[in-house]
Amino acid sequence: MAKRNARYARLQVDYTELMNLANRSKFIDVLPEKPEPGWPPEKYTITFTCAGVAGINDNGFPKISVHHQVSLYLSRGYPVKEPSLLWLTDIWHPNIDHLEPRHVCTNAVQTFFVGKPISDLVLSLAEMVQYKRYHAKLEPPFPQDLDAARWVREVAEPKGWISQEKPFDPTPLLREHQIVQVPNAPRPRPSPPVEKIRFGPTRVMDTTADAQKKTGGGGIMLGKPRPGA
Repeated sequence: MAKRNARYARLQVDYTELMNLANRSKFIDVLPEKPEPGWPPEKYTITFTCAGVAGINDNGFPKISVHHQVSLYLSRGYPVKEPSLLWLTDIWHPNIDHLEPRHVCTNAVQTFFVGKPISDLVLSLAEMVQYKRYHAKLEPPFPQDLDAARWVREVAEPKGWISQEKPFDPTPLLREHQIVQVPNAPRPRPSPPVEKIRFGPTRVMDTTADAQKKTGGGGIMLGKPRPGA
């Protein structure tokens, strides 16, 4: 029962985070699949409308697409295991298979861990579409799609179409947080003045919180100060 309750709570948190992510981005749409009765969703179809590469033509030029989809499944092994990802649309990226079964390599060591918000993972997938994230070198963790990786190394990067500093689509994915000012809202009260208590001709004690921190939060000391105090 405890494991069931923990899984329910995690899935509910994931659902909330994904909905919030979709609300903050005009390029990310999250569609929950029909969940089991009494359970939050375990499966989602994520749609990205940022610019990416769906393939290349015979001359090696990229075919641009602004419609990309991936299936996200939070399996029974989640969150200990990384979510299952399956790309659904045409894609040309070193870390996503362009052929069936279109597996996605997200380098779980860097992009996923048990406490990582699922929204961060989805955001990283959108950044992969934009080529803000990619690994095309033949070194660990190694590219998933060798054909796309070779195209990046031998064509796209030399021609200046793509680089680690120049993504295919540099558009910001998230809207900036905005502070909404409420008309006629009451102003905050000013901080209280410093209150000082005098204990004789030479001893003055500051009772503000900052002074309490400086003295270790101790009580009021009466009498003459100790040598060196």
